[in-house]
Amino acid sequence: MARKPIVAVTMGDPAGIGPEVIRKALADPRLKGVCSPLILGDWEVLRRSWKGKPNSSKLVCWQPGQALLPLLASHYAGVVCSLSSLATRESRPGRPTKAGGMRPTATLS
Repeated sequence: MARKPIVAVTMGDPAGIGPEVIRKALADPRLKGVCSPLILGDWEVLRRSWKGKPNSSKLVCWQPGQALLPLLASHYAGVVCSLSSLATRESRPGRPTKAGGMRPTATLS
């Protein structure tokens, strides 16, 4: 059986609609049937936007040094490569901040 393509999606501005759009897309079971979603963004922002929401699919945060392909093939709806680590005050929905607009400092090594 052929491996499904890995589709990377950026979260976008942490104060924008990206986390909500990603949450809704991952709630559709058909998505995991056609690809392996890889989310590039801020783990804590995504985790906070998921908390207490209906249709919140399970995410897992990839850690450097951890094998990525087994995570992508797992039962998780999506794998997150966290490229930043914003505090709550730096990532409120609808309130852009200077920190939220900064270039990510993390690397995917």
